[in-house]
Amino acid sequence: MKIKISFAIFFGIYQILFAQLTDVEGKKYSTAKFGSQVWMLENLNVSKFRNGDIIKQVKSTEEWEQATKNGEPVWCYYENRAVQSDPVNGSIYGKLYNWHAIKDSRGLSPKGWHVPSFDEWTILFNFVGGIENSAYKLKSKDGWEPFKDWNYDLNKSYTIKAYTGGINYLGFNALPGGYISNIIGFNESKGIVGSWWSTTENYSFPNDINYDIGPLEKEGINYSKLNYEQCQKDQILIIKIYHSSDAVKIDSDCKFDGYSVRCVKD
Repeated sequence: MKIKISFAIFFGIYQILFAQLTDVEGKKYSTAKFGSQVWMLENLNVSKFRNGDIIKQVKSTEEWEQATKNGEPVWCYYENRAVQSDPVNGSIYGKLYNWHAIKDSRGLSPKGWHVPSFDEWTILFNFVGGIENSAYKLKSKDGWEPFKDWNYDLNKSYTIKAYTGGINYLGFNALPGGYISNIIGFNESKGIVGSWWSTTENYSFPNDINYDIGPLEKEGINYSKLNYEQCQKDQILIIKIYHSSDAVKIDSDCKFDGYSVRCVKD
């Protein structure tokens, strides 16, 4: 028995699964339904709040640091490149925003959308098969650097894994857009890691973690001695996907840094 699906039914299903939204500047973003959630399939790329107010662009690590101290919402491109000289930054990777832009009451996300909490990210990961496999499921197929290590005997690097992309499930298109650190700048992170804001602040640090011996993982969250020294309990949970792993990493990071934004529908 052959089952025929009319174009109208197919188009209706497509509209439920995939749609577009438009931001305050008229840019269009693809979206898709993941279980009970609807997510943007691209990183946010606005330079205005929802009410039309301009978000300042910074063009140096020093400007980023000063804006953080002043409590000023800002954005930048990776390595502060201009769109005119490197259009890939905006059109593909979007912008990197600071915490002050994320929390601003004027609204960073398009109307009807918001920056997700850690719990909302977790719902997405569970839908696509769990945190241990989510990076592989959500990564773009291309754009990731090979995973290399250093051979101390030969004094040169060698490739461990050449293909580090994923299957791009439902076109989620998680890209390695890098990040900006308030302390060390961009640190050659583009092509290596994609990092996204959650809105979940982290105040409760494990008492049994020894911060003298470097980064440690506790209950699925990575804690850093450097972050603890810089901002102690003024931290936020950040979503990170690396070229070297099929699992999503959750870091407790300082609010001083800058990450990409994906929005989820209200």
